[in-house]
Amino acid sequence: MLEVEKEYELLNTNLNNLVFDIGQGVDRKNLHNQAMRIIMQLNSLKQKVAFSENKKSDETIVDEINKIKRKLKRWVQRPNQINSIILNTYLDLEKKGLKIITDDKIKEIALKSGINKFESNFAQMCNIAPKNHGKIFDLDGKIVHLWEPIIPLVTEYKEERERLLSLTKKYFRKIN
Repeated sequence: MLEVEKEYELLNTNLNNLVFDIGQGVDRKNLHNQAMRIIMQLNSLKQKVAFSENKKSDETIVDEINKIKRKLKRWVQRPNQINSIILNTYLDLEKKGLKIITDDKIKEIALKSGINKFESNFAQMCNIAPKNHGKIFDLDGKIVHLWEPIIPLVTEYKEERERLLSLTKKYFRKIN
């Protein structure tokens, strides 16, 4: 049995004992002591549950960052993939100096690139979920921002993308 479950069972037993003692007419001082002990146990349990939830939350974020790290390496090699087009559209708008980038602006440009399922793909890039594309963006209403924890990964992605674009340009200059 987990520590939290044990503490819950102890708390439940102590509450039942308190209720029983109240029914038996136990003196107020003893009832007060029991109630104070239960309150301390409840606070302890609350802290342990909160710590457990924060730990899970931190693990989820780390897992998501690792997923994105893997995916960005593939996306930079596949610029015609829907996720790449969406991210590259955002980065191009940012590079042009656009201060406020909206989901509508990204959609408008991405649709011109031939994406026909923008909403579902973009939504998956804004959420943490087991089967998503990877959380890349945060939305503030309609305003799009890069998700803070992955900005360094996107910076690496941008550098690799620029390097590959530069190589492509050099190659085509040699051919012509």
